[in-house]
Amino acid sequence: MFDKIYEVGNFLYQGRNLNHRGSTQSLYQQNILNDLLPNQYKFYFKFLGFLEDFISNVNKNIAI
Repeated sequence: MFDKIYEVGNFLYQGRNLNHRGSTQSLYQQNILNDLLPNQYKFYFKFLGFLEDFISNVNKNIAI
């Protein structure tokens, strides 16, 4: 689960930095952005799936 959180979180972080900072990226950041930008709509659904999975797991563990 942590790997999934890191992967999605890192993509979001790099995408956010591109919009807010616009600075020169390192090779690592550029590789992520090269994967993110052409697939941004597909990634949106990946994020929604991750969010649904995360919320479902949190709800299972909350005592009512």
